[in-house]
Amino acid sequence: MTRQYWKDGELIAGLTLAVLGGYVLLEASKWVIFNVEGPGPGFFPLGYGVLMLGLALALVFQRLTAEPPAAPAEPIDPGEKRGLIDAALTWIAIALSIPLMSALGFVVGFGLAVFFIVKVVFRRSFVTSFVMAAAIGGGLHFIFPVMLSAPLPVGKFWSF
Repeated sequence: MTRQYWKDGELIAGLTLAVLGGYVLLEASKWVIFNVEGPGPGFFPLGYGVLMLGLALALVFQRLTAEPPAAPAEPIDPGEKRGLIDAALTWIAIALSIPLMSALGFVVGFGLAVFFIVKVVFRRSFVTSFVMAAAIGGGLHFIFPVMLSAPLPVGKFWSF
């Protein structure tokens, strides 16, 4: 019996994460990684991209070398299906926030991703979602550019 790799969710997730990790590495390499003052804005994304790509490739290797299951998988119950949808929506929000960050800046792009995740995935109210996004975005702006003097990428329309 031939193995159908396109039905293996973990393999697909690993390949997707590998692509995302490669994209993060590509974008992080365009930023200052380290300078005389210490880590630059590309330092953490570079580390995150290396970690994501390495773990994704390990997952892909593990799935490709694993023995195929002897019995067919059990059908997915509706509660588990909602969890899969939520996970996919979270990854989509994170992936879409990356190009938004170059146009709108890191704080606004990340804030929009947080807003979407809190509103859609966690099903909270508009006000709660907005407050969470504003608090996290404001906290990131306060920590990095203000306290650490480590500038984050800014938007094309404003300076934060």
